[in-house]
Amino acid sequence: MKNLHSLLKRQLKRHLNDIDEIPSELKNLIEAVNLAYHQFDADRNMLERSLDLSSEELLSANRELEAHRRHLENLVEERTKELRSTNKKLKHEIKERTKVEKIHRGLHKISNAVFEVEGLKDLFKAIHKILSDFIDTSNLFIALYNKEDDTLSLAYYSDSVDKFKKFPAKQTLTSYVIKTNKPQLLSLEQIYKLKDDGIIDLVGTPSKIWLGIPMRVGKEVKGAIVVQSYTDEKAFNESDLQLLSFVSAQIGLSVERKQAEQDLKESENRFKNLAESITDIFFALDKDYKIVYWNKASEFNFNQISKNVLDKTIFDVLPQINTEKICEVFQRVINQQTPHNFVYSDNLKGRKKFLELNVYPAKNGLSIFIKDITKDKLAEHAFKRYTEELEELNANKDKFFSIIAHDLKSPFNSLLGLLDILLEDIDDLEKNEIKEFVQSINHSSRKIFNLIQNLLEWSRIQTNRFEFKPAYHKLVPIINELMELYEPIAREKGITLENQITTDLEVYCDKNMLEVVLRNLTSNAIKYTKRGGNIWLSWEDTNANHIIINVVDNGVGIEKNRIDKLFILGTNTSTQGTNNEEGTGLGLILCKEFIEKNDGEIWFRSDEGEGSMFSFTIPRRNL
Repeated sequence: MKNLHSLLKRQLKRHLNDIDEIPSELKNLIEAVNLAYHQFDADRNMLERSLDLSSEELLSANRELEAHRRHLENLVEERTKELRSTNKKLKHEIKERTKVEKIHRGLHKISNAVFEVEGLKDLFKAIHKILSDFIDTSNLFIALYNKEDDTLSLAYYSDSVDKFKKFPAKQTLTSYVIKTNKPQLLSLEQIYKLKDDGIIDLVGTPSKIWLGIPMRVGKEVKGAIVVQSYTDEKAFNESDLQLLSFVSAQIGLSVERKQAEQDLKESENRFKNLAESITDIFFALDKDYKIVYWNKASEFNFNQISKNVLDKTIFDVLPQINTEKICEVFQRVINQQTPHNFVYSDNLKGRKKFLELNVYPAKNGLSIFIKDITKDKLAEHAFKRYTEELEELNANKDKFFSIIAHDLKSPFNSLLGLLDILLEDIDDLEKNEIKEFVQSINHSSRKIFNLIQNLLEWSRIQTNRFEFKPAYHKLVPIINELMELYEPIAREKGITLENQITTDLEVYCDKNMLEVVLRNLTSNAIKYTKRGGNIWLSWEDTNANHIIINVVDNGVGIEKNRIDKLFILGTNTSTQGTNNEEGTGLGLILCKEFIEKNDGEIWFRSDEGEGSMFSFTIPRRNL
């Protein structure tokens, strides 16, 4: 527009020099053009200024947009990295989850293999196949450790190089895993280092990499699972070690179950063979008391063959044992799962027998053994009887020797005293004095002889060689004979012995036993009475079939802690007498036995320091 205006202006100027007047129309046109030009020029200037301002704003906006673009690019790059990382993690998690699911399926397969295969060898084959889904099992073996001979036996072996069945454990790599109870992932270099350090010895061909896991059966390490590679040192890694460690627990459990199953089967076979061979009656019942097993001895003793009794209840087959007690025992064993046994009598083959019934809890019922113990029972009764007789004989032997010691010691002391005096003073004694001494010695000797004879007769009674023979006897002669025996002994100790039994009484008893009782009680009274004391014998009428005889003294009495033990066999309650006389403590026990044998009773009253009174009853007539 500017250029057009300048051109028009120059042309008008050139042409107007030759024209005097300009037409008004043209002038108006020129003015209009000139006005339009100036207006245009003003508009142009304003537009240029406006354009200048918009360019600055545009540049600023463009810079902001560039900065925002770069921010967006960085943000997109960061988000892309995060997405890539998340995707990588997700892929790893999916891979691990797939691996875990695969492991769980493998564990499930191993667990099921216990019930699907026959023996341990087949179980190990199944385990080998299942493990091949996880790791390289080209060279795998399962070793079991025997503590007794320190050896390793290969329960399962699959190896491309070595062939073993059994070898000493000692310092092998497998033994190292078992004894340390730690998994080991070892390179060839590490294997040789363990060998150089003296920790292991090499057995077989060294492998490039060796992985061994202890195999636990229960709480004990029973062996190891080993995989190895002779060619690839990167065949196994830590992940494989962890995986095999995890799987080994299930393998150990499966081995334990299969071993227990085999042991149970073998045990059942042995038990069945044993049950058929034993002479004892044996049968098994289910929880409803139906017979599920019936051995040969049961067939023989009950005249019932196995095929005729199976699935019948034991009470149908043997109605004689359908008692409340046996039913209660059966139910108790089932409920409490504890064995129970008792003895009962029954007829077997037409004879009455003593039978021992042993009831044991079984898996789904009861196992019952019945043993004929008739001979044992009879022998037990005989042995018990013989034992009681032997104990009685031993007790009687002790009593017999006690009587000898108790009843002969004092008379012999008196006799020996007289002999000592006679020997020492015989040259100074008159003839009549010597005669008096000899008479006393003769009298004492005869008394001792009679005493010994009585003791021997009593011993014969105790050993069942002399029959207990009670009869009617005058009491006064027995008491007078007792006084003649013990008056010298009492006089020597300065004790007065008084007899108040002078009535002509008759009693019904074994004379020898009565004499033994009187001697023991009188001797004890002398023993525990001090010099200058008194002892007297008396009687009382009960106005019944018995009389009471009392032996009373004013001696030292009996201590309270001894009162309840005086008549107990096996409790030695004897104490020293007032002149240090010794005793065995069996005299009173013997008295009690003899009095009771003669249908009487014996008792005593005593105050410590004031004396004692021993009393017993004796029958007046044959009851």
